[in-house]
Amino acid sequence: MGQALPVDRFRQATAGTLRAIAGRADLAVSFTGRSTGCSDSEVRLPPPPPALAYDEVMRMRGEADSIALWLRHHDRSIHARYTPDTALTRAAFDALETVRVESLGCKRRNGISRNLAAWHQACCQAQGYDLVTKCSASQFAVALSLLLGELIMGQKPPDAARTLVNLWRPRLEPELRGAARGLGASLDNQSDYARKARSLLSRLGLSNMDLTPDPLLVETSKNMQQLLMPQITGGGVEDSDVQLQLREEPGTGIQSVLESSAGRKPGRQPVIASSVPSTVELPYSVYTTAYDEVVHARSLAEAEELSRWR
Repeated sequence: MGQALPVDRFRQATAGTLRAIAGRADLAVSFTGRSTGCSDSEVRLPPPPPALAYDEVMRMRGEADSIALWLRHHDRSIHARYTPDTALTRAAFDALETVRVESLGCKRRNGISRNLAAWHQACCQAQGYDLVTKCSASQFAVALSLLLGELIMGQKPPDAARTLVNLWRPRLEPELRGAARGLGASLDNQSDYARKARSLLSRLGLSNMDLTPDPLLVETSKNMQQLLMPQITGGGVEDSDVQLQLREEPGTGIQSVLESSAGRKPGRQPVIASSVPSTVELPYSVYTTAYDEVVHARSLAEAEELSRWR
């Protein structure tokens, strides 16, 4: 049998490292399709290019490490219990959880911080954060996570986000400096960390803002998912009985930016999730088929992957 090609060796090494970091020897890892996907039992990564440039290798390692850390350190049921109701606050809470899982990886495993830095740089560059000129709600959660990561891990924000971070630093850093020690001490306890994260968001003035999803905030959530939080599907836990009542403390100067960007006024109660049990079967009908699209398998997988499934 001939010697494995460099791309094949890279796939094998990346898959093996992902399983080791996640602590999941049974995890199926494939390199196919155009986007990343993740479930409890399988991870799908985009295939590496034939020519393995250093920057691309580091970016792919960082993406794989990020997913592995979520699989190892993140408990969906705990996260669901403390997740806020409103769109922007939820994105910020997700960002704070990202800091927790990535901090655990950087503290315990050499090399992960460099890989994650390359991944963050690529994502921030793709989002154009080096071109921003003012604070906006669409960038709040990313700025929050990068600034807190700097305080907890000592990891400088990526160059592509330097402008964004510097815009938000005067507004966020004073409060974050006071919270970083407590959050850093709770990295191993997700519940305790989540309570402190909710308290931080309350002190920043987000707890009672009724920011229901509008186009800007929907795009914000998509950006956050792409940049920081792998979408691990399967077995989600709903816990509507636990609601944290946190006091809003205005006067931070942040609230006005978020209200202006989102076009909402503060002071209303958060939007409450639907009380209809998830087991109730609702009538369903197709609204329109005008935009249906047929996607052929060859556009989603490489030839060798198709051969394996055949």
